[in-house]
Amino acid sequence: MRTLRLLLASVASCAAFAPTAPRTPVDRAHELDAKCTGFVDANAARTLSPDVVDAVEPAYARIKGGPNGFDARLRGARIRMQPLSHATSETIQRTLACHQAGVLVGREPPLADDPYAAADKWLDIGVVSEGDGFAVLVETSDSDTARAVLERAKRFAANRAR
Repeated sequence: MRTLRLLLASVASCAAFAPTAPRTPVDRAHELDAKCTGFVDANAARTLSPDVVDAVEPAYARIKGGPNGFDARLRGARIRMQPLSHATSETIQRTLACHQAGVLVGREPPLADDPYAAADKWLDIGVVSEGDGFAVLVETSDSDTARAVLERAKRFAANRAR
């Protein structure tokens, strides 16, 4: 009996380390279903509009290496937004994450030159309050996708009303 318990404990502990299938972007989108269902942001239309974009800059990460000890790697775009009435960085982040999830699962169409969603890729979106507005970081570890995000963000911002 003791041998059987040891064998079962051994199998159970090995199961904890069994490799799992990697999460796909659609899996990650579905993980937000509970947060996005019923979420209503009064500023959503403005948040997703190019009219609130003040500037777009490259987003870089510092990686160990290179001649000076660190190397800059393009990670995506830093999108500077105007202040939005009654908005917080958290509501903006939730709006953008739910938009990305909706695009990935086909619940909503992408924006023209959408910097907040990429076909078949999950983008890491973070929002911070910065001065009198917000900075949205849209990042990925894939260099080709990072370049595409930055270019789309620049085109998106160019569509703002003058």
